[in-house]
Amino acid sequence: AYTAESPVTDGWAGAAIDITVSYGGIKEYEVSVAVFEEPASTTTVITPSSLTADAGTAIPVTITLKDQYSNTVQADCQLSLVTDYGETDISSGSGTAHSPVSLDDAYLSTFSITATRSAVTSVRVMSQCPWESSASLLTSIPITVTPGEAVQAESSLTVADSVVAGAAISTTSEFRDAYKNLVTPSSVKIQFGTGGPQETAVLDTPTSTYSTSTTAVTQAGTTSVIQVVSSPHAAAASQKDVTVTHAAPVQANTTVTPTSYMAGSVVSITVTGADQYSNPVTSANCHIGFGSALAATTEATYNSGSYYALVQASTTAGDADLYIVWNKGLSTEAIHTKTITITGGLVSAFTISDPATIELDVPSPVVFTLQDSYGNAAVMVESPSEVWATIMTISTTPVVATYSAATDTYSATFTGTTLGAVTLTVEIDDGANTWGPYAGDGTVTVVPAGPNGPNSVLTVPTGLVAGTSFSLTLTLYDALNELFTEEQSVSALFTHGSSSITVTATYDSETNVYTMASKSTIHDVAATFDITITVGDNTSFITDTVTIAPGAPTPFGSTYMVPMMPQTAGDQWEVTLSLYDEHFNAITETLPCTAVFTMGTEVESTSMSQSNSEGHKYAVTTVPDAVSQTAGTWYVAVTVDGTSFLSGMYVQVDPAEPSSAETALTVATPSSAVTAGDGFTVTLTLKDEYDNTVTDATSVVGVFSVGGSDESITATRDATTNLYTITSTAAVDTVAETHSLSINVGSVTDFITGESVTVTSAAPASAESTYTVPTTTQMAGSVWPVSVSLYDEYRNECRTGTISVEAVYTQGSDSTSVTLSQVTGLNVYTAAGPAQARFTAGVWAVSITADAEASFLSGKSVTVTPAAPYALYTSNTLSVPSSDVPAGDGFTVSLTLTDVYFNVVTDATSVVGVFSVGGTDEAITATYNSSTNLYTIASTTTIDTVANTYSLSINVGSTTGFIT
Repeated sequence: AYTAESPVTDGWAGAAIDITVSYGGIKEYEVSVAVFEEPASTTTVITPSSLTADAGTAIPVTITLKDQYSNTVQADCQLSLVTDYGETDISSGSGTAHSPVSLDDAYLSTFSITATRSAVTSVRVMSQCPWESSASLLTSIPITVTPGEAVQAESSLTVADSVVAGAAISTTSEFRDAYKNLVTPSSVKIQFGTGGPQETAVLDTPTSTYSTSTTAVTQAGTTSVIQVVSSPHAAAASQKDVTVTHAAPVQANTTVTPTSYMAGSVVSITVTGADQYSNPVTSANCHIGFGSALAATTEATYNSGSYYALVQASTTAGDADLYIVWNKGLSTEAIHTKTITITGGLVSAFTISDPATIELDVPSPVVFTLQDSYGNAAVMVESPSEVWATIMTISTTPVVATYSAATDTYSATFTGTTLGAVTLTVEIDDGANTWGPYAGDGTVTVVPAGPNGPNSVLTVPTGLVAGTSFSLTLTLYDALNELFTEEQSVSALFTHGSSSITVTATYDSETNVYTMASKSTIHDVAATFDITITVGDNTSFITDTVTIAPGAPTPFGSTYMVPMMPQTAGDQWEVTLSLYDEHFNAITETLPCTAVFTMGTEVESTSMSQSNSEGHKYAVTTVPDAVSQTAGTWYVAVTVDGTSFLSGMYVQVDPAEPSSAETALTVATPSSAVTAGDGFTVTLTLKDEYDNTVTDATSVVGVFSVGGSDESITATRDATTNLYTITSTAAVDTVAETHSLSINVGSVTDFITGESVTVTSAAPASAESTYTVPTTTQMAGSVWPVSVSLYDEYRNECRTGTISVEAVYTQGSDSTSVTLSQVTGLNVYTAAGPAQARFTAGVWAVSITADAEASFLSGKSVTVTPAAPYALYTSNTLSVPSSDVPAGDGFTVSLTLTDVYFNVVTDATSVVGVFSVGGTDEAITATYNSSTNLYTIASTTTIDTVANTYSLSINVGSTTGFIT
C-alpha cells in the first residue's frame, strides 16, 4: 500500500483539487476532491462581541463564519443559539448561510436574540456543517440581561391566613418581572389595614426576599396586610387578609349569670368569655359543672356571643364553686371558677330546737327552723307570708310564729295544759293559700314549771392558776326568764379523765345565788374540767368547762438530768429538763430555758428547746463544742426565764484518744545542739484532738535513729503534771550526729515523727586526736603539710569549725607557728609548714596547740635538708688571695656551698677549680672539711710557678661554670 499526504495550503479553500496517481511516469488514476472551510471559534466574527439588553428585548447579532485560516466558510453550515440557562432557542431568523451580500463575498448569518432571564450569562453558538452528524459548540457570547419591572402576577406575598390575638404577623415578600427574574425594589413596606401603620421590610440579600414581623396584634377580626413598593415596581404590590382569632379566655374576663340559684334546682347558666385583650370567645368548647374540673361535664352551646347550658345546682346551701372548663381535653385547656350562691329551696320540713319543752301553765316559747327538702334553711313561698304553728291539744287556732333573722329561727308561744307529749304542726299562709302541714318531728313535752337551764346563769371564772381556789356561781331563771327564787338542791360535777369530783352548792337567799367552792383535788390540778350542774332531779341542767393553768415552775417539782457516766471528749450528750409547778402539774407554757456549763472560770451556756408535744420537757441535744470537747468536770445548772433554777449536777468529760497532731505541738526537744556527753531530755504531754491533756498512764517510747541504728528509750511520766520525759542514754548523747526522733505511744508506732536532736562533738581530746607530719626528709623550699584530725573523748569527729588549731615548729632556740585551716565539713585541719621551717635546714620538732592548749599533741618532727647549691649565695663565700701571689709561693681558694635559702650544703660534693690562661686549663679538685663544711682548692706548681693572671671557674658536681 502506498500513502501520500497533501501539503497544507490555505489557498485551496473553496477549490476543487485534482489528485493524479502515476506509476512509472504513467498516469494510472485521477480524482477531484472538494476542499471546504471548517468554522473556527478563534476567527469567526460575531458582532457585537458581547450583549447587553433588558429582559425580553431583541438584540441583532451578525455571525460571519471563518475557518482557522480566516477563510470565509462557504459551506451551508446550520447555526443555532442556546443559552446556558436552558432556553433552547432564543434566536429568530435563519441560521443558514446566505448568498453573498458584500463585495468580499462574505457569508453572513443574522439573528435577533431575545433573552428573558437575568440568570443568563452567555449564549452558546452551535454549528452543524454538512459533514457533521450533530451540532457542536463553536463559541460563546457573553450576555448581560437586566430584569424588568416587577409584576404582580409573578411576585408573591406570604403571610399566615390566621393568627391568635397577641401573636405577631410575619410576612415574606418576593418580587419578579414578567420573565420570573428576581427584582429587589429599593423600598418595601408592609401596611396593616387601610391607613394603618407601616413597617419597613428587611431585605435578605442571599434570597432576595423581604420579611417583617409585627408586634402583637391584639384585636380579633380581619386585618389587611398591604404591600407598599417603591417605583418602578409599585404595580407588583398586593395585599392579603389575615384573620385574627381570639386568644385563650382568661378568668378575669369570664362571666356567669345568674350568680344565685336555689338548692337542687335546674338552672340555665349563661357564660361569656373573653381573652386578655377583651376579644369575645366564640370558637372554644365550654364545659361547666359544680365541685371540680372533673365535674364540669355539661357542654354549653354557643349562640350570639354567649354559651348556654342547663345545670343542676348543688343541694347544699352556701357558696359553691362553678367550674368553667374551656377547650376541655385540648392543649389549650383553661379552667376558671366562679362563686355561686346556693340558697335554700321551698319549705319541705321543720325541726324543733332543743329543748323541745314547754312548761305547764306557763307561757313557753317553742323555737323551730324551716328546711327545704335537702335540709337547708328554706325560703318562704311568697313574701309577705305568715308561719302558723298549732298544737291541737292546746288550741286549734294557729299561732303566728315570730321570725329571728339573727338565728334564722321561728318562735311560737304556748301554755302547757297537760303534762306529757303534745304535737306541733307547722303551716304557711300566703294570704291566698295555706301550705302544709310540713314534715317533721313535732313532739313537744309539757314539763312542770321550774328552773330553766338555758335561761339560768352559771358563772365560771377564767384565768385560773393551779393552787388557787375558785367558786362557781349559779342564778336560776325559769322558762320565761324570770328569777327563780325557790331554793333547789344544786351540785356541780367536775370530771377530767378518770377523775370525777362533786361539789355541793350553798345558797344565799338574799342574792338567790348558789355558790360551789372548788376542792384542792380540783384547783391544784392543771387541766380542763367538764362541769355538769345538777338542779333537783335534772342531772344535766347546765354544762360548761373550766380551765386551770399550771402555776409557776418550781425547783421543788421540776427535775433535770445529765449523763451519769463519764463522757469522752468530742462525744455529744444531752441535758434534759422537766418543768412542773409546786403541785406537780406539767408547765405547758413555753419558757426560755438555758443550760449553763461551768468549769473553773469557764462558763458556757446554750438555749434548751421543747422536746415533747405537751411542752413541759426541754432538752439540749447538742452541747456547745467548748463543753463537749473540753475534758474536766463540768457543773451543769439550768435557768428558767433568766433566773437560776436547778443546779448541783455535773458531767465528767474524759480526754479522747491521744492525737498525734496536737501532741506534736507539746514536744520539747533541746533548743540547740547538745554537746556529746552532756545528756539531754525530750518532754511531751499527750493531747487529744481537742487539746485536752490525756491523763491515763500510757507507754511512751522515744526511738532515736541514726545511720540505720535505733535506740529506744522509755519515757517516765510525772503523775502530777502528766509530763512525759525521755532521758537520753550514752548510746545517743555521746554520738555526735543528728538523731531523728520518732515517738511510739501505746501500740501506735511512729505516733509522732519529724523530730530530731543534734549532738555535737565535745572538746577535742588529745588521747583520741591524731596529727601527721612528713616522715621523709624534706628539701628546703619544698611545701609540705601538717594535718590534724580532732576527736573528742567519745571518738566523735570534732567538726564544729570553732576550734583554733596551731602547729608549733621548734629547732634549738628557733620557734615558729602556723594556724591550721579546717577542711570544710570535716574534723581535719591542715596547713603547709611555715616559711621559716620550710626554708631552714635542720630537724624541726612539731607540736599541736588546740584551743590554746599547748602541746595538745607532740612528739613528731620534720627533717629539712638544704636545697641544691645556689651560685650567687655560694660565690659570696668564695675566698681568693687578696693580692698577687709570687711564683712558687702557692695559694688556696676556699668556699662554702650555700643553697638559695642560705643553708650550708653539708653533703660532700665534687668541687673542682679550673684555672685558665692562654687557652690552657688546669683543674684542681677541692678538699672538703666536714667540720667546717669548707671546700679548699690548693694550687699546684703548674699554676703557682707560672707567672700569669689566671681566670678561675668552679664546677660543682655536674654543673660546669657554677661560679665564674
